[in-house]
Amino acid sequence: MAILMRRGRTSVNAYIASDYAGLEAGVYEFYFGYERTICPVHGNDSKCECNDKQWAFVARKNGQEVGRLSARQVHYHGGECVEALLRGIARFGDKFWKE
Repeated sequence: MAILMRRGRTSVNAYIASDYAGLEAGVYEFYFGYERTICPVHGNDSKCECNDKQWAFVARKNGQEVGRLSARQVHYHGGECVEALLRGIARFGDKFWKE
């Protein structure tokens, strides 16, 4: 399912599937799902040899990554990816909207 809303010069694009979910709003992009992973031991963006990589929530501003959380950190234990996406957005909300 994809939703596209345009208001003036600002557009919002939300997309949801069984194994990922995302939201693009102005200069912000949020994603949770299988295409982005993180090592919960090393905290990196999949650049290690560990076999315990988890799906990740990723936040970007102006195309630059500003945060990444593991599935565990957004309390994802299977189920709806959109729930993990919303939890990730909430965790970063204070940082983004206070600027």
